[in-house]
This record gives sequence, C-alpha cells and structure tokens, in this order.
Amino acid sequence: MTKEAEFYKREYLSLTEREKETMALDSDTSAETLLKLAFDSSEKVRALVGINRNTPEVILRELQKDSSELVQRTATYGINSRKPKSN
Repeated sequence: MTKEAEFYKREYLSLTEREKETMALDSDTSAETLLKLAFDSSEKVRALVGINRNTPEVILRELQKDSSELVQRTATYGINSRKPKSN
C-alpha cells in the first residue's frame, strides 16, 4: 500500500505530527496530499510543505499568504529556488 493510500485510509484518524512532517518533506507525496498538509494547523508542517521541491507553485503562493512568517519565508524560498539563476 502506498503512503497516499495509507494516508487516505487513515483520513479520519489523527496522524501524528511526525507522520505529517515526514509526508510534507517526502518528494513522493502527491500534490493533493501536499495541499491538505498546506492547511494543517501545525506551523512546522506548513513550513515543510513550503520547502518540498514538488509542492506546486499555486500551493506555494497560498503559503506566502499564511499568518506565520516562517511559513511565508519557506514558501518564498520554494518559489525562488525554482527560478533559473541569471549569469
């Protein structure tokens, strides 16, 4: 069973903070799951979504509007790290 399938299977059960943090950082986590994690009550989970290289830009743009400065900064970092560097 994939991580996503396990996540949805346990959707009505509470995941531990550690499990959510791990999923937020995992490059194999789907965009749909990252979207759910982007609105988690935990500032740390939201910040980790912001630094996941596979988080879609639309989610990062929403995270830039977060009430947490940490989350805003990680989302901005996530966006800026994708831009090609000019020489």
